[in-house]
Amino acid sequence: MTPEMRVLLAHLALLCVLPVKWIEGATSAAHPTECNVCDCREGILDCSVTSSDTFNIVLRLPLRNYTEANFMLNHIEKVETDFPLAYWRTLRLNENRIAEIKVGAFANLPLLEMLDLSHNLLTSDKLKPHVFKGMYMANEYQPMHNLRVLRLGHNDLHTLHPDVFEHLPNLESLILESNPLKHIDKPTIIALSSIFSLHTLDLSNTGISEIPERMLHTPRNLSTINLSRNNFTSVPEGLGDSHALKHLILDSNPIEVVRSFPALPKLEVLHISWMPLLKKIEKGGLNGLPALQELHCSHNDRLVEIDKAALSTPTIGEEQSETWPPLKKLILDNNRLRYLDQEFLDQWDKLDVIDLRGNDWSCDCENQWIVTSLIPIMRKANLDTAMDIICQEPVEMLGQNMRELSSLDYHMRCLDYYNHQPEKDATLLVWIVILVVALIPLAMGLVLYYRRNFATRNIHYIRTYYKPTEQHLFT
Repeated sequence: MTPEMRVLLAHLALLCVLPVKWIEGATSAAHPTECNVCDCREGILDCSVTSSDTFNIVLRLPLRNYTEANFMLNHIEKVETDFPLAYWRTLRLNENRIAEIKVGAFANLPLLEMLDLSHNLLTSDKLKPHVFKGMYMANEYQPMHNLRVLRLGHNDLHTLHPDVFEHLPNLESLILESNPLKHIDKPTIIALSSIFSLHTLDLSNTGISEIPERMLHTPRNLSTINLSRNNFTSVPEGLGDSHALKHLILDSNPIEVVRSFPALPKLEVLHISWMPLLKKIEKGGLNGLPALQELHCSHNDRLVEIDKAALSTPTIGEEQSETWPPLKKLILDNNRLRYLDQEFLDQWDKLDVIDLRGNDWSCDCENQWIVTSLIPIMRKANLDTAMDIICQEPVEMLGQNMRELSSLDYHMRCLDYYNHQPEKDATLLVWIVILVVALIPLAMGLVLYYRRNFATRNIHYIRTYYKPTEQHLFT
């Protein structure tokens, strides 16, 4: 190839490359305006921790190339304009000062799946049903079909408009935590029971003390409920209206005694931890839960007793027998338990996780099965929680590790009714006999000394003559 041909080919290549570079430059100059004030990366528009002015500026721009937008911590007080047409799947407006949202503000977000409005100043009268209406098509507003998760926690909602979720036919997760509901009134019942597709409901820290009858009947797929940090004094009977409940959180409620559970045939995970007043789980207290796989019952500072028949359910029939749930995880750490009966479960070797640490274990013969049977099961499963099951009583066992006792094949003594030590009674009797024998000569010596010095004193006598009384005759 001649030098002239090489030069010609080089010029042709340059002419081909320049338009591409010019187009790329023009594109980058035309569309990255939002990236001057926000962080743009991998389909995420992150405008958090900027200002409310940034929020209003960005909403005037074409924002179709992102799947997630984040406007948290911007001191936004109102959403006064519609969002531009965008294909976001996630929108975060949490931790602002939003007190009002324009009707139909999210209508141009047809693919939106998660909307976070938590930690704002929304009130019941400002959260109107049409806030969530979708795009206007065919002479009517369409629902927001794709919205699955709505986070409304940490606002100022005392009640819910009965139709507030009418434009969200496929809503699956509703977070209402830390709103001052205090009482679930009729409009709120209607609003919640109208969400047919609901899977997860978070009512934690809302000040409620009961679940109204039939409220959970309509959402037939409801599988998770968080009722922690409320004012329940007993397990709410209204839970029995749910059809598919699998995960229940009742932590931090002022329940003193767990006496019974409504029938929850599909419940798999139960949390009853951090209860400041819980003292006892009674016989049959948990026997309405035949599918239970995880029991989390920890950090209950007053829990001293779990009845051995708390989980088991008597079978119906001529033969008397019991059934237990297929428990896989048992978390009982940091309570005040002294004893745990072996009959609490039928097959301890089926557990994948067990935690008994931080209790007031009494290392006597009633807990011998823990040393003899349970610790070997835990060691075989390589559970680290077996390392720290520590004896708290009797005094001579204080600080002993049950794992070490198990390794030594140690057999713990029995306590009598008054927590005495029968095996030490013989020694005590020997010392009593020795003391008595030692005291006998001393006592005899004291008696002799007394007789010799005090019992034979001089006694003075006066002799008198006896003179019979004269007899007188009366005539």
